[in-house]
Amino acid sequence: MDSLEELLSKPDLLLTLAPEELAGPLLTRLAQYERPGAGINPGNFYISLENKASDDVRKACMEALAWLVREGMLAPFRGADWLFITRRGLQLLEAKDFSRFRHSALLPRDSLHPLITQKVWSAFIRGEYDSAVFEAFRQVEVAVSGVAPNPDDKIGVALMRQAFNVETGPLMDPESEKGERQALSDLFAGAIGYCKNPYSHRNVSLSDPKEAAELISVANYLLRIVDTCRGRYNAAQFAN
Repeated sequence: MDSLEELLSKPDLLLTLAPEELAGPLLTRLAQYERPGAGINPGNFYISLENKASDDVRKACMEALAWLVREGMLAPFRGADWLFITRRGLQLLEAKDFSRFRHSALLPRDSLHPLITQKVWSAFIRGEYDSAVFEAFRQVEVAVSGVAPNPDDKIGVALMRQAFNVETGPLMDPESEKGERQALSDLFAGAIGYCKNPYSHRNVSLSDPKEAAELISVANYLLRIVDTCRGRYNAAQFAN
């Protein structure tokens, strides 16, 4: 990836970049621009580009800056007018692997279940794809086991089969058709067996960010289903 200065000399190229693609060069430049003990003033930075860039290019840079703030690479410092580079931002600067910024677009943080945001997203951004996928499905397992008591101390596929048993499972929907209940049981058991278990029992190398994002998205969807089932289960317990 070109430096920000090089990109400013190629405005047509710069304007084709998404905010997350421009974020790496911008963060490198901001690290040089940051004043010791004072931080970064976005307004001053915008003004510093006046003689180097058009309004459209400057706006694109500020979009990338806003993306860095949203993703926790920059944070407020001494009031809303100043920012500083966070530990997460410094970590990526040190690694000099800005392809991770681009990959973050594969897994938009604001569309994720809170558990995925808290436990998985950072590992994905760091490029730890196998760990991120394992943790995503582990969160599904934890969420399922936390809805109802599990006296048999089952885990993995056995836990999914118990929790979504078509007749007695605490997470099954008694008003849905039996075939649908069985399909839901198969969905959870299959996802845990195929997507989590390999990462639990042996070293599995996963280097493709797209594949990792797709797998994490499956776990994300399953967590949404568990939330719905939890609401129904809690309502039934309250009614009884």
